[in-house]
Amino acid sequence: DKFQCGYRSSRSTVDHLVRLETVVREAFAQGQHSLSMFFDLEKAYDTAWRYGILRDLFDLGLRGRMLRAIQSYLERRTFRVQLGNTLSREFLQENGVPQGGVLSVTLFIVKMNSMASVIPPSVQYSLYIDDLQISVSSCNLSVCERKVQLTINKLTKWADSNGFKLSPEKTACVCFNRKRGILLKPSLTIYNSNVSVQPQHKFLGLTFDSKLNFNAHIKSLKLKAHKSLNILKVLSHRSWGSDRLCLLRIYHSLVRSRLDYGCFVYGSARQSVLKRLDPIHHLGLRLATGTFRTSPVPSLYAEANECCLERRRFALGMMYSLRIRSVLQHPTREVVQETRSERLFLAKPNVIPPFRMRLKTFAESVGLDVASQVVEFLGIIAPWEHPDIHCNLSLAQHNKKNTPSAVFLQEFYELAQLYEDYTKFYTDGTKSETFVGCSVIGSSVDVVRRINTAATILTAELHGLLLATEHIARYRIPLAVVFTDSLSALQAISSLQPTRNSLVVEDQKKVTVAARKHCTIVFCWIPSHVGIPGNEAADRAARTCVSREVDIKGIPYIDYHRSVRSRTRAQW
Repeated sequence: DKFQCGYRSSRSTVDHLVRLETVVREAFAQGQHSLSMFFDLEKAYDTAWRYGILRDLFDLGLRGRMLRAIQSYLERRTFRVQLGNTLSREFLQENGVPQGGVLSVTLFIVKMNSMASVIPPSVQYSLYIDDLQISVSSCNLSVCERKVQLTINKLTKWADSNGFKLSPEKTACVCFNRKRGILLKPSLTIYNSNVSVQPQHKFLGLTFDSKLNFNAHIKSLKLKAHKSLNILKVLSHRSWGSDRLCLLRIYHSLVRSRLDYGCFVYGSARQSVLKRLDPIHHLGLRLATGTFRTSPVPSLYAEANECCLERRRFALGMMYSLRIRSVLQHPTREVVQETRSERLFLAKPNVIPPFRMRLKTFAESVGLDVASQVVEFLGIIAPWEHPDIHCNLSLAQHNKKNTPSAVFLQEFYELAQLYEDYTKFYTDGTKSETFVGCSVIGSSVDVVRRINTAATILTAELHGLLLATEHIARYRIPLAVVFTDSLSALQAISSLQPTRNSLVVEDQKKVTVAARKHCTIVFCWIPSHVGIPGNEAADRAARTCVSREVDIKGIPYIDYHRSVRSRTRAQW
């Protein structure tokens, strides 16, 4: 299911918070009601229907030994109860998935994903493992009520046929609207029991109130953060307390992490409401740094090397947006890329805009482009498809600082003699404040590319390796050796560990393509600036990119983090 974000790579609880906040903000701008239901399943983990799980796996195309192994994993599960040193007799677990099992959560999610098949397309929904939220927006509350009730009826029928049961007591309803005066409450039922209509509800750690002003959430957040500060008060004793570095780390872990969760969602609250959190931030920094209570706040930020919460909310929101846009099938990608009612929000300046428009306004104020191009994540290569990449790192055994250049030159010529029959290529990447580029030099190739200025030196080196690999595969060169001075790039492409760097994955896939064309590629590390002719030529070629237009605009999202931090700090 596309909207299932539980225990999945590149997904988190914040995704659903951003989507729900955007849906409600758009409804407010159009003068609509947004009726949301938050469901709870009774003992869902312990009552999961095992046969239903196997049937869903069969429908997904799982066959043979794998399916039989999972069936054996679920069957004949027993448990005992221990009281002191006494054990009860064994009981057979008839339903549910094994507690603490390696596959249990995955199998449970497979069963929960079938829930989406009964939800109508006109109903927006979010699913995090078994936490389900649905919402319908309309100018007429009766229309919302009817659509939600029909969806409830379908969900109860699905739950009955799959061994689950919706809890009427814990299921809640919130009617989001900006209308004043006395409003009729919607009437919704589950199993002939009325669903309680609440003025607010806590969903995935964030309290959503009917007016979406986040007063209740910020009040609760301030109380919890203030309690966590008591630990800092104890540890910041003048005679036996901890040092500044440890106290700052404790503050970041216990207090600031609470303030950071969902901060760019509840950051849509009014400034007068958000300022209630500033004293918590200031007190934590004063306790960690030992500054006086009368110290000015700007001096406090400079002493602790921390920015204000407003700037931090923007930086975290910008990094989140870049990461989401790099995942093609992400459920929140559409929300962070464009706003469907942008003109309507611009025509109503008093209406609070959704996440993307707030981010765009702040980004323009610090000179950042919210639509910066990012490389789409290609997915992780399966272990059985991982290419066998040959890397010769023999020269890396010498310490470059303590080894004379003549020794490296001698070692290089011996290494080149070892690959005498191979076609030799040299790659290099360069980075300065004004340009980033890469090059590949060989007997039959001389290619230079200019890259987005925000790219890191690792990205430049990986692009150089990619250009060399593509050339080798295109011309089917049977034996090739690629010399590069980037040890980190070679370690990245040869590692068997999963990576989220799209360029590393693309390099590995290009090596696989070359191997299928019967091309043997060896990557060798050589030190830079020791007089190796090929490396010096590649370095000079890479620097000539300053006279070119930008050829490669899309870069990994993580490369923008440095720009976001530097621009935010420059404004601070």
